[in-house]
Amino acid sequence: MKKIAIFALSVMIFIISGCNNQKGNQFIGEWAQKTDSKFPSTLSIKKKDGVFYIDKKYFDVDVAEKKYEKELIEYMRGIRGGEIPSQENSYSEDSYRLKKLEAIPVNDDLLKGDGYSLRLEKGIIYFNGDAYIKVKG
Repeated sequence: MKKIAIFALSVMIFIISGCNNQKGNQFIGEWAQKTDSKFPSTLSIKKKDGVFYIDKKYFDVDVAEKKYEKELIEYMRGIRGGEIPSQENSYSEDSYRLKKLEAIPVNDDLLKGDGYSLRLEKGIIYFNGDAYIKVKG
């Protein structure tokens, strides 16, 4: 009788403690911001040991502006030749920044981090007021 009770308790603990390590797996993959912006953000989401690791790659306007100012000053001083630098051309891939985040699954459709959450609804992730669609994964 004691062995049966211990076995039953062990099975219950196993079931409750997360034998279902599949929560939130549909978040895993590469996501692109759903926008008309020329510089959309991306999310790369991976999972290890029940924790989701989110790499958010986003366009940093301040970095692009500083790059443009530097190019313009170099042009004005004669350091840089050619055509007058274009602000549009200064806004490029090297103006992106990477923010690393971590989150845990609350349920299949919600990841919760420190002061933020990611919600998955009809194949779209909603995060910080932006929508992301899956492109790979």
